[in-house]
Amino acid sequence: MTTFGRNLKIDADRSLRDTVRRFYEEGLACARRSPRDTLDLFDFEDGGCFAVFYIDGGALDEALWHKAVWLEFVVDDPAGTAERLVALGGARVVGATDHPYVRAPGGPIFRLAAKS
Repeated sequence: MTTFGRNLKIDADRSLRDTVRRFYEEGLACARRSPRDTLDLFDFEDGGCFAVFYIDGGALDEALWHKAVWLEFVVDDPAGTAERLVALGGARVVGATDHPYVRAPGGPIFRLAAKS
């Protein structure tokens, strides 16, 4: 059997580092590790890790993120989390379902689903 792993990686423009950090730390309550200037690792409660490499040029723009894979975060309060993420620099996205969708600063689009 195959399952999804717990580790994800994106490249984000270096100019977005402070906004990206607030988004994951304050918006999703992730712990941050920064092993080097160009890399942040955001640790999730379940042991998953989201790696963000900060680069100068070459990161995907908003239009390309809309065409990329969309990910899902499972949270206690999807609507409240969406509001918090938008206040921290995320952008609402119209999705295919009634779930809230948010695009991270310089990054992917996430569907927010309730813990069952």
